[in-house]
Amino acid sequence: MKTTTVPSLLRLLSALIIFAALSGGASYAAERQKYKIIVTRPDTDVTTQLRVYAENEEEARENVALNGWQILSIELYQPPTAVSGEMRGLTPTSDGEYSITITKVGEGSVKPYGTTNVPANGSLMIEMTPDPCEKLGSLIYNGQKLTPEGNSHTIENIEKEGSVVVVFEANGTECADNGILSANLNEQGAIYFALGEFRKELTDKEINIISNANNAKKYVIIGHTDDVRVVPNTEYADNFELSAKRAAFFLNKLTEAGIPAENVQTLGLGPAFPAAPNKKNGQPLNRRAILYERIR
Repeated sequence: MKTTTVPSLLRLLSALIIFAALSGGASYAAERQKYKIIVTRPDTDVTTQLRVYAENEEEARENVALNGWQILSIELYQPPTAVSGEMRGLTPTSDGEYSITITKVGEGSVKPYGTTNVPANGSLMIEMTPDPCEKLGSLIYNGQKLTPEGNSHTIENIEKEGSVVVVFEANGTECADNGILSANLNEQGAIYFALGEFRKELTDKEINIISNANNAKKYVIIGHTDDVRVVPNTEYADNFELSAKRAAFFLNKLTEAGIPAENVQTLGLGPAFPAAPNKKNGQPLNRRAILYERIR
């Protein structure tokens, strides 16, 4: 009778262990989902993309946070369709386009948003508008921080699939200190002023904004300025006081139209919240007072 040697048994046992491990690993992965997570290291410029297996988004967040990363965005990973003989993600679709996923962190609007297709070697312009009490913190493309000028940025010469994360941040504490939250505000319109001015003749568009106000609703008016240094004068000391006077002018026009003053809160934020770059063409857009309906 043929005798099985100890080495033969060991080889057989090893094969069974490997098979069981592989089978169990495949089953384990099948029960979990793969997440794509954009992360950064706090107080650094390090930003990268991680792919993590987890049963749900909460577990994926916990696993990443335990390693000291700050999460910027998280979504289920959907691998692109493989193209024979080519590197995945580097080859455009049959339509000659790459898929770019755009997400955001914080309060603000981004256009386009979600997933959009861009022609190979084409460009993608992203418009980013912070909410009233926020600012644009950073723009991240495929893990790299970009430097937008103003509230728009164009990514040129796109040669692979990718992801964009727009990060909005709280801009100081002035809004919160005055009980104003961006999520509670719905913009109604703006009045624009000349350099250094806080009074003006209203345009037809500005008159319509005031005419459409409802005396049963609550409002917030936030005044702003450009970053031009204030020339010494007897009416205001600095840009913050100028912005407050612009908000007060808007309030006065509302009360003349029958809106109770007690229904309106005003705040001046100076040059801290520019709507456009503070250059020749952008500064006029920053000399403004904006009316918001308080929705809750």
